[in-house]
Amino acid sequence: MYCTRNILLSTKTQNCCDASHSKNRVTFCLFIILIVLAKLCNTENLSPQQNKHPRRHVRIVIRNSPITRSTDNILMRYARERDRTLVRVIRTKRRKRNKDVLHIAPTHMRTVRLKSKTGFFLEIQPSGKVTGHVNKTKYTKMELQVITPHVKRIKSVATGRYLAINRKGKVISKGVSDNETYFFEELSENYDYLYCSIKYPKTDSGLSWYVGLKRSRSRKTLQGRAKRASRTLPGDSATHFSIFFEH
Repeated sequence: MYCTRNILLSTKTQNCCDASHSKNRVTFCLFIILIVLAKLCNTENLSPQQNKHPRRHVRIVIRNSPITRSTDNILMRYARERDRTLVRVIRTKRRKRNKDVLHIAPTHMRTVRLKSKTGFFLEIQPSGKVTGHVNKTKYTKMELQVITPHVKRIKSVATGRYLAINRKGKVISKGVSDNETYFFEELSENYDYLYCSIKYPKTDSGLSWYVGLKRSRSRKTLQGRAKRASRTLPGDSATHFSIFFEH
């Protein structure tokens, strides 16, 4: 009798435990369902601007093989192809005397001031000389013209002259836009901007020529001078510029 009572008690306790476990499972499932419903209601109530949609994908078929690529990658590839074609045109275009050799209309323009890491603002004098100044002047205001996402052209607002690098490696300015006035914009690791000449150097093995500003020989003055582009390196502080937008 004692054994049978123990067996009955054990079976009753097992049944109670199973019932409690099943109740816990049911309550847990109901809790999860309520959370999911609440999230669905919140997403439906969101405005179309707040609702985050996944990236759209474009399906392309190349030689009967379907390839799925995001639109961002396609746009980046298109921009790179435009940069390459424009760079090829600028490097192969021959120069003619007293003629506007290569003037491409920019997509958009911004009024900026370019400040070098050496502490000088880039300025173009009315005489055509490229210098730097510690303070902001009317000659330091530049118009940054965007041709492609990486190809830029810099024009002085006060004098109307374009920044350029000639074949001797000197940073000069020109009254007319030609293939020497186009620059390739690079972004450094410190988020500084570098502007190298597209036309020169002609050899692909040579280093790029960058626009740079350094201190003048008399350090007491507030003006700097342009560094020879053929002697610049990407790591020089004179070639790193910060952009200050003007309204």
